[in-house]
Amino acid sequence: MERQKGVSIIVPTYNHEKYIAQALDSFLMQKTSFPIEVLVHDDASTDSTAEIIKDYEKRFPNIIKPVLQTENQYSKGVNVEQTFLMPKCQYCYTAMCDGDDYWTDDTKLQKQFDALEQHPDIDICAHRATAIDANTGESVGFQGPSDSFRVFTPEEVINGDGGFVATGSIVYRTKLDDKIPEFRKINELDYGVQIDGSLRGGMIYFGDCMSAYRISVAGSWTARIQANPDKAIPFYKTMDDMFVSLDSYTNGRFKKLIEKKRTENRFRIYEAQGKYRKLFEKEFKTIIQKTPRSTVIKYRLGCLFPKYILNRERRKNEQQ
Repeated sequence: MERQKGVSIIVPTYNHEKYIAQALDSFLMQKTSFPIEVLVHDDASTDSTAEIIKDYEKRFPNIIKPVLQTENQYSKGVNVEQTFLMPKCQYCYTAMCDGDDYWTDDTKLQKQFDALEQHPDIDICAHRATAIDANTGESVGFQGPSDSFRVFTPEEVINGDGGFVATGSIVYRTKLDDKIPEFRKINELDYGVQIDGSLRGGMIYFGDCMSAYRISVAGSWTARIQANPDKAIPFYKTMDDMFVSLDSYTNGRFKKLIEKKRTENRFRIYEAQGKYRKLFEKEFKTIIQKTPRSTVIKYRLGCLFPKYILNRERRKNEQQ
């Protein structure tokens, strides 16, 4: 499928009335030599998010293109990006950003567009991002593996997990979505996109901070996991399924690394289940050796008082 030169920005949002305007403004401020479109999906928000999006559509009808749901799709297990947004992208590059995040550099898209144009053997580009506390608005750190420009290998991207780069930093060739591999369908987060994009030639990475992502946002995936750690168990099991599928898709190219990631997943599942004795089995020796001493002591206590330690961890997560 031949697409025009330009960037399609996909934006999933839900109950982001406090943030969505800043996100949309940060897209509209981009200085580019090519056209852009903003495909924003509202998943039946119960606040005024949809109304804000409609107002932007009226003012920028050629750029802002909403997909507004009347029933929540996430709760039905629907991957909204793959189902409602990716099929609508008309340009040759796709940029990602959640509705509660935003871009901070008005040349971000142009830099990433140019980098991908100059490297036809690479399918994805990302950059460093600033972490912002949603409650205070203050910068609390950075997300990204480096503060310098470089190309990361597929192995580095796989090993980096989904947090290797921020979602709002990603731009990739839209053709990747023409035939989405099964491992990406299993993983609902952008980890699958990062891996898929890096398989052919790695990932172009800018050390410049060109976007911001909010932490501690009510209703976010991280917040839901922290509020109910039991959700972590099916999540890690899904990740394991993704790795099995990835291993098959790549014909065993990353088998050793994938086995390492699957071992880490099993460790996290036992941890979430409160099966602390399992954590000291031989297969997890390397993980335990790299774990902070205070955490290992907690695991040791968990071997003696599993219910107490597990409940204490859950109470601590609920308070965060």
